[in-house]
Amino acid sequence: MAQSITSSPTNSASKPSVPSVGLAHAAALFGVGALLALIHQAWDFHLKLPGHYGLVWMAGVMMTRHWSPARWAAVGTVFGYIGGTALLTHGAHAGLMQTPVYALCALVVDAAWLLGAARMRSLALVALLGGAAFMLKPITVYLLANGLDLHLGTLRFGAVFPIITHFCFGAVGAVIGTLAHGASVHRGRPL
Repeated sequence: MAQSITSSPTNSASKPSVPSVGLAHAAALFGVGALLALIHQAWDFHLKLPGHYGLVWMAGVMMTRHWSPARWAAVGTVFGYIGGTALLTHGAHAGLMQTPVYALCALVVDAAWLLGAARMRSLALVALLGGAAFMLKPITVYLLANGLDLHLGTLRFGAVFPIITHFCFGAVGAVIGTLAHGASVHRGRPL
């Protein structure tokens, strides 16, 4: 009697397929974060518009998120940002103090991606995600400042203006990052 050997069926619904991310990929994520730190250091213009760095941060995070199959790619850029900022300024920069809220923004983008935002084809939805993620920065700072009775920078006059500007800069940055990634894919060289 001939017996056929078959592999036992696996339930693919219980085991989500996650692409493995190698060392080169992790280094690329770290490199993007370090590049964002370099840009932040060079582009600190004191424009008197809170959240202007959201253009760069959300563009970098969204480009990374579109490009990388890693589950937590946006958060991976935060580690590069920390390392890059520490190396560029020997740890004495306000950018390091803001890292937790940048990480929160990246975490929101990654969480949205896990919930299906990767299928977003509308730039309006991308803008909404980027704006909502980046406006968490002043909201978080405002809540902490009120809880600890601190008077911090642009928030000393209220939270409405910083929340609006962070939303706008984050939204525009997310659209720029998405369009840049789309252009690179169209040229045949994904970022």
